[in-house]
Amino acid sequence: MKKYLLAVILIGVLMTFSACDKKDVDEPQGTFKGGTEGVGIVFVEGSPVSSFDAGENAEFSVKLTNSGEYDVPAGEAKARIFSTSPSFGLNNNYMASSEVLYGISVEGDTPGEREIDLGIGNYAEDIVIKQEFPVNARVCYPYKTRVSTTVCMGSRRLSEGGAEQVCEVEGSRITTGTVSSAPVQVTGVEQGYKGSDGMTFSITIENKGTGTVNDHTKACEELDSSDFADIVYMDIYPDDIRCRFPEGTEGDKGKLTLYNGAKTIICERTLESGADSNYEDNLRIILDYKYLDTTSKIVTVYETS
Repeated sequence: MKKYLLAVILIGVLMTFSACDKKDVDEPQGTFKGGTEGVGIVFVEGSPVSSFDAGENAEFSVKLTNSGEYDVPAGEAKARIFSTSPSFGLNNNYMASSEVLYGISVEGDTPGEREIDLGIGNYAEDIVIKQEFPVNARVCYPYKTRVSTTVCMGSRRLSEGGAEQVCEVEGSRITTGTVSSAPVQVTGVEQGYKGSDGMTFSITIENKGTGTVNDHTKACEELDSSDFADIVYMDIYPDDIRCRFPEGTEGDKGKLTLYNGAKTIICERTLESGADSNYEDNLRIILDYKYLDTTSKIVTVYETS
């Protein structure tokens, strides 16, 4: 009997430890939940219906879902019909969501959703028996990617001089939970030494979403032109970090152009004079951009008898 009770207790202890281990694995770590999602767009079910007769009115509307970690302000998330037969008589101007489009958080909140009415369509031309048409819609929205990670502020002089070392200067600074969920990601922050008293940060930015990244200072209506594509604005803290931006400027903020969806920028910081040891500090990056994504649906228009 004692052996049986001992076995039951042992199994219970093992199950408790197993549950704790699973919790440690499943729970998100760090400041952010992380991911590559932003605002997605789909046509609302039944709007439009899959088929209708020529000359018959059909409603067109889309649903926006914010699965990223940034709340899009009211009036800033917009959608419109594009590359769709003008015979449907649809307005192709952008229509805005009148409410805040809330995102998720590290606690795992449900993505925010908003519907936008794109108007009534009516195929006004003659149809022989039936014909299929693609209907396309585009979403345009401003978004931010945020990075919060720990870096080691130190120098080669301190390292080689035998000063107390509380952290390692060289290495990668991107780990789980250090980058917010967004379509444009900071995929690398590599830290190293520069000279005797400096550090470098090699920062890699990539478009990981399914759409296109654009200049956030431009209106959605201007972004049909490729002149403003692949542009991201970056702001880095502490603000004594100096980055070499492509336009020839140097500072803690500036504009970047992605090539083939990616860009690496080098930033530098000099250790304060008089420092007698290295120390850990918080590195923060904010990326600003507008993002465009699309959805499509096939509708069948039937001949009227």
